[in-house]
Amino acid sequence: MVLASAIAGSHLTVECNGYDPKLNDHVEHQGKVSGSTAVFDGRPFSASASGPYLVLTGSGSQVVINRQTNRYVVYRWAGHRAGRIEWSSNVPGDGCYVSPAK
Repeated sequence: MVLASAIAGSHLTVECNGYDPKLNDHVEHQGKVSGSTAVFDGRPFSASASGPYLVLTGSGSQVVINRQTNRYVVYRWAGHRAGRIEWSSNVPGDGCYVSPAK
């Protein structure tokens, strides 16, 4: 299944666990995707997909989730990617898990 065609009309739940170097600590995030819009940690994002990637773009950050590996990266966003600010580490359980919303 190609995710790009599947995202339209989709209702997904996103749960992420990773590492924030600024905090030097484990972080957790939750969100919901409804078609081309999303709410991630209570903030609005647009949602898009390309191949195995689910991309959530907000006013100051972009979350890129690889649905095949469950890995993710959060970039600073200023109309373009401006550096990684958070990512999933190699700790068991870290990553982003996307599932149909209940």
